[in-house]
Amino acid sequence: MFKKTTFFACAVWALGSFQLFAQGKLQDTVLLHEIIIGPSRQMFSTGYSTTKIGEARKKEYEASTLNALLSEQTGLTVYSYGPAGLAAVSIRGTGANHTAVVWNGINLQSTMNGGADLSLMSPLLFDQVGIQQGGSSALYGSGAIGGVVFLNNSKEVQKGIRFSASQHIGSFGMRNSAFVLNIGSERFSSSTKISVFGTENNFPFKNEMRIGSPMDTVRDASQHQLSFMQSLNWKINANNSLSLNAWLMNSRYHIARTMLQTDAPSKEDNYNSRFVAAWNQRVSIFNNTARLAILHDEMHYSSPSFNSWHLPTVATAEYESQMDFDRNHSLDIGVQGTMERATSTDYEGTKSRDRLALFGAYKQSMLNNKFNIGINARGEMVDADLSPLTASLGWEYLPFQNFTVKGTASRNFKLPTFNDLYWKQGGNINLKPENGWSSDLGVELKSGNETFDYKGKLTAFCSLIKDRIVWTPGTSGIYTPQNFDGVWSRGAEISLGGNIRMPNMQIGCDLNYSYTLSNKENEDGHYSDIQMLYLPIHKLSAFGYIAYQKIRMSYTHKIEGLRYYSENKTDHIKGYGLGNLNIGTSILLSKTKISFGANINNIWNTSYQVMPWYPMPMRNFGAFISFEFGN
Repeated sequence: MFKKTTFFACAVWALGSFQLFAQGKLQDTVLLHEIIIGPSRQMFSTGYSTTKIGEARKKEYEASTLNALLSEQTGLTVYSYGPAGLAAVSIRGTGANHTAVVWNGINLQSTMNGGADLSLMSPLLFDQVGIQQGGSSALYGSGAIGGVVFLNNSKEVQKGIRFSASQHIGSFGMRNSAFVLNIGSERFSSSTKISVFGTENNFPFKNEMRIGSPMDTVRDASQHQLSFMQSLNWKINANNSLSLNAWLMNSRYHIARTMLQTDAPSKEDNYNSRFVAAWNQRVSIFNNTARLAILHDEMHYSSPSFNSWHLPTVATAEYESQMDFDRNHSLDIGVQGTMERATSTDYEGTKSRDRLALFGAYKQSMLNNKFNIGINARGEMVDADLSPLTASLGWEYLPFQNFTVKGTASRNFKLPTFNDLYWKQGGNINLKPENGWSSDLGVELKSGNETFDYKGKLTAFCSLIKDRIVWTPGTSGIYTPQNFDGVWSRGAEISLGGNIRMPNMQIGCDLNYSYTLSNKENEDGHYSDIQMLYLPIHKLSAFGYIAYQKIRMSYTHKIEGLRYYSENKTDHIKGYGLGNLNIGTSILLSKTKISFGANINNIWNTSYQVMPWYPMPMRNFGAFISFEFGN
């Protein structure tokens, strides 16, 4: 009933807005990419280190998951509890619940646990995937202490009809069917995406918990998922645009057991409904955006001895206005209201939280656009209490052509989750929000021409989180969350890349390396010499490709250093390196493009773990074929 009601409400809102603004004169040609789906304040990220994952690279992961894409193609750390388990991302030494995942301007972090499970997200569904590293609470609110992962549906749809269908198969019973239908006219576009994924995950592994590390086989770890994404965009007239995005998911997976577990498997069923409607108006110097979003999740966990239900719902309404006074001065101001509700078998009744935020951003260019500065601020009221005021300052300076020096400094915060506050066995309603400071300084070089381009980026960063929320055992042995002292993270990031283009051939490569130290503060005020648990100090990912005529081959290699899983330095997961090889080609028959290819994952047959005692697959294989029709 909730899903039907929500969809009907969004449809009525969209149709009402269409009628309200339909009187304006239509342009002869409509540029649908001008519709602002993501927040206007993305333009005010002055000084931040940002990365956009290219379309060709994203396409190689359309049969995989978002966590695989981010883990193998960026310097970010991904926590993965096996192929059929939770996956979350960490940026610059912060926790998994310190990274905001923003879909078309709306934060997807769970009200209940503060995370966003990337293992349930297919890259196929999104037209753009990007990353912003560094504290971003002033722009995106609670939870963006480490940075932001952007997922946008804003790809320009050309006139006409285009349809594609693909089928992927692989080892361990993996199969993925995907369908995409794009329809475009002068003032309307529609994009429909469907993904049907399933895998048995019955892969062999070396069981390091048994003497001699004999080969064993994972059992009862299957995963099945159906995803649907619908994007509608209208160019109503010369000044007004309207968009509606609906994202529905239904998944079931048997939760992978550790190498130590022999009990009967547990399973989890997820039903996710997400809707975003946005209206954009451009008048004179004003660029106004109103956005309405409803997010509803249902999760059912079951095991032979325990069952639980969790139903969080979030409704968000916001309005922001960007003012471009001239080429050098821009201002963005906005208001956002959020209602959070959650019902759980692990709570006493339904819990709620209402939030109201005011935010502003200012950007100025000086010295003939050689120096840019951005100032952002956000104030938020949670129920009847004021949260810490957050602010950020960013700057960019171009002393030479193609060379940029940039930096940021920001104050950030994160609210306690509902699980922290209201969990029956141990919740603590007296928790304070986490807060802290972060800063970075970097240089960036990029240049190119029609035959060659290159880029390089070096960034040093530092962040401090105070009043960190940690679950610890109490006097009765029951775990309960408490505000503890801080976590100090610092390090450096290096990114290099280049492409060479020749007649009939193209060659390119990228390299990302991150060095991260993260230590907690002890009771005596000094910082521990033990790295934060599960966080590697070293992370490197490298990517290279060669394309000759219609044939493309790429290789990805990832190296992660050891991770500690207790404060005893002897308890650690060894580092590992993984390599993946992809090869594909395409042929064109009239208006039909046929593509096919194959891949080898973990080509060096490495035995490894990402989280302690959760087995990961060794060498495995896959193949695909796709058909594209249309004009």
